[in-house]
Amino acid sequence: MASRPTENLSIETGKIRIARCFLVLALCCAMVSPSAAAGSHELLFREGTLDAIPASATLEYQRTVSAPASRPLEQRNTGPISLRLTTDNMAEIHFGSQDARRRVGAFPASVGNPLIMYFLETIVRDLSGLAGGSPFYMRNRIKAELLKQHPVQETVLQLGDRQISAQSIVLYPFKDDPASDRMRGIETLALSLTFSAEIPGWYYSLKAETTEERGDRSALPDTLPAYTSTIQFLGLEGEK
Repeated sequence: MASRPTENLSIETGKIRIARCFLVLALCCAMVSPSAAAGSHELLFREGTLDAIPASATLEYQRTVSAPASRPLEQRNTGPISLRLTTDNMAEIHFGSQDARRRVGAFPASVGNPLIMYFLETIVRDLSGLAGGSPFYMRNRIKAELLKQHPVQETVLQLGDRQISAQSIVLYPFKDDPASDRMRGIETLALSLTFSAEIPGWYYSLKAETTEERGDRSALPDTLPAYTSTIQFLGLEGEK
């Protein structure tokens, strides 16, 4: 049986690692040039999205992971996510049910909703673990994709008893990747991001999915089962 101190050390080390990766993504966003930020990046990392959220309220989300290649990963990473503002104007992200909730990151609320950085880093962590690839390589490819311009699709969402206008963008970070023949299906990754000014916190859904359809590489025996991870907005709780 593993000792409790060892378990606690592992958890704390994981928290530090995720927080550092959050910081890497945040710095990447901050270094984007104004010309690049004029398109999809400006939408995806919109500033001021938490300005109207009162300190007494909590943004609630649900993360759902399907990973047939690793049921423990699937079970460990499926659960509720909450984002709340602290008295010093920080946005804290917590994951897990009430009896097992843990803080996984915190950022200044002034920069916007850090949920997208949490989403991207969890995808890097999951996929690098499943495929055995370099998380640094995956993170750099996603960063490069974020700097590109992408078509923005207008859509309509049902939010409670009303319909709202929204937009969505789909990214393919590993499309035509020179290393795709060794990526075991991870090269099929699609990131589908849906957001609206009428949604508290901006993000309605953040979805990542891969497929087993790899073109002429589909028959390779090491191709991973399809993976999906979705963070879905549930509501704004505790607003006074």
